Amino acid sequence: SKKDIVELTKPSYTYDLSILESKLQTYISGDQANFVTPFNIELVPKISEDELRAIQLRNKTSKVEEEIRSRDQIKASVDETAHRTHLEESQNADLSKQQYIQELGSITEFQDYDAVLHSSSIIPLTEKETEFVIESIKHVFKDHIVIQYNVENTLDDSLLEMVSVIAQPESDELVEEFILSIDKLPPHGKGTVYVSFTRPETSTIITTPFTNTLSFTSKECDAQTFEPFDDVGFEDEYQIEDLDLTPGDFIIPSYIGNFNLAFDELTSEAIGTFNLSSNSIQETVDHLIDVLSLHPVEGKQVANESSHTLKLFGKTINGDRIGALIKFVKSA
Repeated sequence: SKKDIVELTKPSYTYDLSILESKLQTYISGDQANFVTPFNIELVPKISEDELRAIQLRNKTSKVEEEIRSRDQIKASVDETAHRTHLEESQNADLSKQQYIQELGSITEFQDYDAVLHSSSIIPLTEKETEFVIESIKHVFKDHIVIQYNVENTLDDSLLEMVSVIAQPESDELVEEFILSIDKLPPHGKGTVYVSFTRPETSTIITTPFTNTLSFTSKECDAQTFEPFDDVGFEDEYQIEDLDLTPGDFIIPSYIGNFNLAFDELTSEAIGTFNLSSNSIQETVDHLIDVLSLHPVEGKQVANESSHTLKLFGKTINGDRIGALIKFVKSA
């Protein structure tokens, strides 16, 4: 009949393909006796066109949800790894800082200095891939500022002698006392230069940039024995990044039990709004904690990247209390 012809050429139903595939697989995987009985298509449920669309939509939705779950799991894993890495780097940096303070105290020229009031984090002044890799640490004493420059010679066949750093502050409040240079720095060797400045007693906080130039005598040498081919060599200089002395260098992180009460008791206040550029609020929070040298009382970990509140507290090297209440809003 006409109805049968239409049904054959344009059927109003189809079969559930997953069940059809399963039934066929069972049928053809049996022994030869299985084929005595023809495959019974009636065992496979028929589904209408609307039901097929619903199944396809459900499968597509499930796939999208699975992709979202997978993406969220990957992001959570990446965030957790990044957090662990940041924590490990922070702990390693603290250990290195303590080590540097101990080394500083063992040097004769600093024996008469009072205790270190504050030491900065390690600040790179060159890229890792350059011929000379240099990083710095700022140490604040009662009457002195000491800048430590860790220097690495990455060259294969150059011996450096009389290695020092010419550090020139823009402020005339700091006066250079002396430089402790490195006598010899062989290929792939590491050493430390110290530059000491007097700090006036009346100044609580001094902010100034330093221009820095690595100065040395270079001698070409044997890559294996490090013996120089020329006893004279030649004097050379290498410009490195500037270094800033900031208010954070005169602040000591300090824990406070009741931040809100302590914050309300502060005698002076400054309010400002700033536009900051970064990849995330968490990145900005980490940077501010490091730069301001304040203790994160609340809000160290960012749970919401749309908005966040950070509470920081500390004291100046003279004992004055400092609090910071920072509110972040991420713009689109």
